[in-house]
Amino acid sequence: MLPIGIKYGAGIHQWDITKEQYTSFTRQAYVTTIIYSPVVCLIKLAILFQLASLFAPVKSRLYWIICALAALTVLFYLASMIFRIFQCTPREKIWNPSTAGTCINSLAGILSSAIVNSISDFILLILPLNMIWRLQMPVSKKWQVSAVFATGLFGCICSIMRLIASVELINNGDETFMLTTVGLWWYASSIPLVPNFPTLSPDNKPNPILLQ
Repeated sequence: MLPIGIKYGAGIHQWDITKEQYTSFTRQAYVTTIIYSPVVCLIKLAILFQLASLFAPVKSRLYWIICALAALTVLFYLASMIFRIFQCTPREKIWNPSTAGTCINSLAGILSSAIVNSISDFILLILPLNMIWRLQMPVSKKWQVSAVFATGLFGCICSIMRLIASVELINNGDETFMLTTVGLWWYASSIPLVPNFPTLSPDNKPNPILLQ
């Protein structure tokens, strides 16, 4: 959707585009933010379920922690999507501010989403690393497997940069420029989140007793 957004002012300062471009950009941004919530939710649920299959084959304490994180993930992104859909009454006021009506502070929603994403990304990074170092396998192999999971650090860094961009968006209100920056960091942070975890060999399967 980004190439289409460029046509309507994405990456350009708000005061350098026409009213028609701003309207089209805002409408596109509105649709994108609604799609964003279920997409990211499903990605993070997939990661959590894969972590459960790798490190919590039985209903241990870790299993219930992962289930709790999954439930919180669903609740947050569901609330975020509902917030986006009904942020303005009437909805047209989102892309046409001159329309009579009321709106919730949408920029605060962007900031809260960035904060929660940053925290959850770090949890998804730390959780498997903690489990790996509790497995019964050679230290050298622990480092190798940890290195694969540690690629998620790139996503954490991108999430922090997205959070910084969200704060700047609130401070200066330059939506067409800063929302594009926020979106680019979101795309970048989503790349390493796609589940492609290594499969442990049969002799190095997690020990259920060790993970309790």
